[in-house]
Formats: sequence, structure tokens, C-alpha cells
Amino acid sequence: MQDSAVCSGSSEIKSRAVVKYSAAPPPTSYALLQEKTDLKLPPANWLRENPQLGSAGTTILGSSSKSKPFSSFGMAYDFIDCIGDDVDVVSDSENIKKLLKIPFSKSHVSMAVHRVGRTLLLDELDIQELFMKSSQTGDWTWLKEFYQRLIDQKWQRKKKSKEHWYQRAILSKFLYYSINGNGAEEAVPDNSNEGDVKNGAEEFSYSWLASFMSTQSDAEVSDAPKEGLRNDFVRNIRWTFEDIHMLVGSNMPIFGGGRYPAVSLRLRDSNKPINILTGIDYWLDNLMCNVPELVMYFHTDGIVQKYETIKTEDIPHLENSTFSTKVVKDIAQNILSFLKSNCTKEGHTYWLFKASGSDIVKLYDLTTLCEEAEEEKCQIPFTLPVAVLLYKVAGNLMLKARQNRKHYGTIRKLLLNCVELLDQERHPQNIASAYCMLSELFLLDLAPEDSKDEGQSLQSGSSEDSYSDEDREEEEEELTENRADNTSFSSRSSPQDDNNAVAVIPSVGELLVPDRYRSTHQIRPSDTLPISQDKEEKCRHVLSYVLKGLKAVDSSVKQESDLPAADPNTPIPLKYEDRDAIGACASEKGTCLLLERAGPMQVDQKHPTRSGMIPGSWQHHMKLQLFLKASKAYYVLSDAASNLLKYGQALRYIKLSLQCYDAYCSVSSAPQLQVLHFHSQCLSLCGDIQLMLAQNASNRAAYLEEYSYQTKEDQEILHSLHRESSCQGQSLKT
Repeated sequence: MQDSAVCSGSSEIKSRAVVKYSAAPPPTSYALLQEKTDLKLPPANWLRENPQLGSAGTTILGSSSKSKPFSSFGMAYDFIDCIGDDVDVVSDSENIKKLLKIPFSKSHVSMAVHRVGRTLLLDELDIQELFMKSSQTGDWTWLKEFYQRLIDQKWQRKKKSKEHWYQRAILSKFLYYSINGNGAEEAVPDNSNEGDVKNGAEEFSYSWLASFMSTQSDAEVSDAPKEGLRNDFVRNIRWTFEDIHMLVGSNMPIFGGGRYPAVSLRLRDSNKPINILTGIDYWLDNLMCNVPELVMYFHTDGIVQKYETIKTEDIPHLENSTFSTKVVKDIAQNILSFLKSNCTKEGHTYWLFKASGSDIVKLYDLTTLCEEAEEEKCQIPFTLPVAVLLYKVAGNLMLKARQNRKHYGTIRKLLLNCVELLDQERHPQNIASAYCMLSELFLLDLAPEDSKDEGQSLQSGSSEDSYSDEDREEEEEELTENRADNTSFSSRSSPQDDNNAVAVIPSVGELLVPDRYRSTHQIRPSDTLPISQDKEEKCRHVLSYVLKGLKAVDSSVKQESDLPAADPNTPIPLKYEDRDAIGACASEKGTCLLLERAGPMQVDQKHPTRSGMIPGSWQHHMKLQLFLKASKAYYVLSDAASNLLKYGQALRYIKLSLQCYDAYCSVSSAPQLQVLHFHSQCLSLCGDIQLMLAQNASNRAAYLEEYSYQTKEDQEILHSLHRESSCQGQSLKT
């Protein structure tokens, strides 16, 4: 892990970059290429893995501008603390540069946008590649038809020209020549085939989708980052550009040996003058990577002619490439405001699209379009990675929940969106875990850490809310401002003739106008879910989530009727045992029975539970947690009912609490000390309730009516309890 920072700025822009992670070694001096070096001939070290070039060292693409889909998710998983509140954007540096060059470029833009809290994740969405890979399965036909209507022409795969692959190969050889080492500058005969170069590049480019699709059906949330969602960047940089905080991935090779500790190398064709797009590209790369100097080589037909060094701060003033850094800052702020004002739904996949040669930028909600499509098999490949990220961010915030209850509403919203994205048949473990975390969220609010205040808190009628009055007033003010900003924004950027677009930038020239799409960066969604102050309502939330979690677990446990029938033609092997071993085994069983009567066993269960769960499985661990949480919630309900003198209702709740505890013990080999302490509290409360019932025998009929009432939720929880235990509890006896 590397954490270093360099600040650069002028009267126009402010930039600060912190290297959060770097897989590359410290920059080494670059080899100065001699004039007349023939870059068409590969060096002896060409295509050999080299840490100095990072990922460029294992492909013929050199410093490839091709961005991998899901790359932002890989970074988000590694730096989960930054997601949701700390950074505004997570993306590949190539995507950032492409967005900031929109007003000056006629090329197309196609990116997937996802929102998690206040953070936007940007990934390249190669729509044509997606269609090509899905043509065999028949997926995405709805989007293909929509795309053809959008560009008003039939879809066809664009092929790279020979010149493109020639330039990529020249660049790759140039970088390897620049590595300072033995054999780096030695040329070898060029036996490479351009066709092989092209095919290898396409294979490298398209392999991600097939690998992700092949594992997606079996992937669990905990395993998803390992399958095609790795952070493959050489560097991860926390880049602050003016007031915009970004987590950026970069693979740009960095060398040393110049006037400064770091230098970037560029190769230009002498016959092609530098334009504004090239200047912005070089300038942004150096800003993001803390590189203060650029060395530019010029070649003619692959023959090196000369080189020159340029300071990063002088790049905007190069001949034929002059641009205003303040304008680039305005573009960045306008694009971020446009996206944050319109990408408002967590879990949804948005598509930012600009056709080639067009000045109109459109934003579509692919998730909504997918839901409206008539296809039975309609799924977006980003669904599972988004659910993974929502779950991880919520889990990270849970660690801070005890210190700051202001996170409660955010955590609940993240987890509910996560569950909504997942399919219960394919991901029951993840769904059960999310519901378990949701129930824990409310229990945290019910039971403070301070044990001295615990009894007082349980006996009081309410507890501290997730938000203080001051926080709530502040939120309402920000919401009012955001609504005003969004209203004015929507009125000036209506979708025009495209009813499917969420929002439209009618002309890329608007991005050059300062504050044209300016709005508050901190998004406070109007549908944030605050936690209620009512204790009974909180307990009901806990029980509701516990029930959903239990259903997810039960659906994944194989029932006896689901097991395959035994084959009558297959013999059952009989294991030989001598009598001495049988006698010793019987003695051990007798000892275990004595220990079981004396107290809980300290050894793990080896046999399946009543429902067929295997001890140690995720179902087993999850049910232990859910049963205990349900028991605690019923205990709080019983205590609250007792304080309100509703002793029949209190007895019903404490009975349910003890039944949940009984189910917990039936699947637990050795309850922990704190669980045994909680059990003693339940028995103590049960005794108090029985005593009050005896003292108020005249109200027996009313208490019996309270005791006999049962909600559908309680009945379903009891049904799940009966799968593991007979659930013996207390009855109304006075």
C-alpha cells in the first residue's frame, strides 16, 4: 500500500492526487532512444512481462485506452471506505478523460453509470460488443432494437483498420525500447503477423463478458469480486480536481530520469500535428498520476526523429493544442452535476450515450427499459455486481452504526435495494444475510452498548431516533435546495422528442458554460428511510426481516422429499467394526449423556438438524443468528407490554421469546455465556408476568383474550421454529 500526495495548482485550477495503491516499482530511468531507431522492429524484450509497464507488459496493446467493464466495481470493493460518502466518482482514468473531452470530440460516448449513496461508478459500456456476445443466446434483443432506432441504422460491428493495429504495435515497441535494461534496445527480426496482433487484441478485449456470464449464475455475493471483478489497475489514485473527489484507476507507464522524479513518455507521428484532444489527454494523465513532466518522441513511418521535454503546466499552451484549464474544470463540474441530478435510483443501471458526430448527450435508465421489455429472459449484467457493492457498503457502514446513528436510514435503503436486485432461488445466502443485517440494525437501536442504561432503555417507552432534530432540519433544507435545483434543471433539459431518455443535454456546447448544470453535489434522496421512534414498531421490523431471512434459509435446505430416492440395485456398503470398538463407543455415548444432563456440550454437532441442516453450514450459522434476534425482539415486546399492564400480551410475547430460544438451543451445540445470561433475563421476566397475573386474577378474561391473539407473522415464525424444535413454551397458568 502506498499513500503519497502531490498538490499542483495555478490561479485557474486546483489538483491534488494521493496514490492509494501502486503495483508498479519505483520509477526507473528511461532509456533515451537514439535518432533513426526503427520502431517497426521489435526489441528483444518485446511482450515480456515487465512491472514497469504494468498491464501493458503482457499485451500487444501497449498503454491501452480500452477500458474494462466492471473496472470501477473492482476499485470500489478494494476501497469500500471511500464509497457512498467520501468520493464523487469511481472510474478508469480513460473514462474520465473521454467525458471531459466531450465538447471537443465528435466520437461516440457510451458509459454505464451506477449510483451508490453520493458516489457514481462509471464504466465503459461497449454496446456493440455486448450485442455480439449475446447474439448466440438471444438476450438483449430489446436493447438491440432500441439501439437501432436510436442511431437510425442497422447495427453492425465496426472493425479496426490495419492502420490502427499498426499504430498500436509501434507504440508497444516504443515503450519496450524505453525500458532501461540489458537487451532493451536490441532489435530482432520482425516475424510477427499483423493478423495475429489483431486477433490477440480482440481476444483480450472480449473475454471479460463470457467469463462473467459463465460464473454469474453460481456466484454468491461474497465470491463475486473474485470472478471478473478484480482491481487490475497498476495504480489507484484519490484525485481531487477542484471540489470533485474521484477514485481513479490508471495503467499509464511512468519512468524516471528526467529533471523530476517522474516522467511520462509519448510517441507522436511527425506528420500529424497535436490537437486539443491530444493536449487535454496528456495533461489530465499527468495530473492524475502526479507526473510533472512529459517527454514526447516524434517519428516518421516508425523511424525516431527527435524528442522534447514539456512541463505538465505548459501542456495547455502547446501550439495547435491550446485550451483553457478553467473550461475543463467547468466541463467536469457540469457533467458531474448532470449525472448526480438524474442518476437518482440506487441499483439502477443508467446509460450515458452520445452518438458519433452528434452534439446531443442522452441518459437512459436501462433497468426501467428492461422491466418494460416483453422478453422473459431480460437481465442486465451489472445487476449482481451492483448488489454486491450495495451489500458491502452497508456492511461497512454497520461498523460505524454504533458511533453514528445517522447512518441507519442509509444502511436500510442500501440493503433493501440489494435484496430487490437479487434472485432468491439463486442467491438465498446473500438475501438471508441482508435481512439478518437489517434486523441487527433495529436491534442496535433497541439495545445500547452501555449495560448500565440497558434496563432503563428497555423499560422506557421510546429510544433515541436515528436522526437528531438538528440533523433532520439540515436534511430538509438540503432536500429543498436539491428539489429547486432539479426542477430548474429538468425544465431546461427536457428529453425533447426522445421519451425514453431520463435527461438530455441538447448541445455539448452547454457544458462549456460555467455552472450551466450546477447543483448541490451532496445528494440527499427524498426517499431516505428514517428509523421510527416507536419501540413496538422497531421490534415488528426486526421480526419481519427475521421471517424473510428464515424463509430464504428454509428455501435452500433440502427436504427429505427433495432428496433422490435410493437405487434398489445399488448395494449398501457395511462397515466392519470389532466388539471392543463397539464397547468403547457405547461407553463414550454414556459419558456424553451424563455431560448433556449436567450442561451444554462443548463439542460441535456432527449430525444434521431436524430440518436437515448440516452443522457449520451457512444455513446453520444464519439460523442461529435469526433465532436469537427474534427471541430478543419478542423479549423487548413482552417487557413493553408488561410496563403497559397488558400481562396477557406480555405472556404471549415472552412465550414466543422462549420458543425462539428453544429453537436456538436445538441447533446450537454450546450457547455462549451472554446468550445464557439473556435466557435468565427471559425467565425472570416470565416469572414477574406470572406473578402479576396471579395478583390480577379478576382480569383473567381480558388477559386470556390478549394471550390468544396471534398475528400471521408470529404464526409463520412459529412454523419455521417447528422445523428445528418442538418449541416448548409457557402457557397461561396462574
